[in-house]
Amino acid sequence: MLSDASVVETAMMIQFWQRGYYQTTVDDLLTVSQLSRTQFYRQYHSKRVALRRSLERYQITLDEQLDQLIQRERARQTPLPALIAACLRLPFQSERWPAGCLMVNLMAEIGRRMRP
Repeated sequence: MLSDASVVETAMMIQFWQRGYYQTTVDDLLTVSQLSRTQFYRQYHSKRVALRRSLERYQITLDEQLDQLIQRERARQTPLPALIAACLRLPFQSERWPAGCLMVNLMAEIGRRMRP
């Protein structure tokens, strides 16, 4: 069982990232989080809340990675345009995370269903 909330939310974040919101089931989230159904509903109440918490985890993760990138590039005295370009590419160049950007993927998926 995953004990740390950040580990659980990271696992759910990756699930949503790889499969999308509509293709991810509560059972998928139970599997990746290693939570019981009771624990899941007690902590997250619904798949929608789990997605929101996953997005918060995504923001925290990106903030940490951007801070590290900025500190590293400051030491190298990287020109500002190159630093901005590196920041924009960051979500797409991780060996640790799925390809692409979670926010872009979700907007493409959910936004399509929201149009009239």
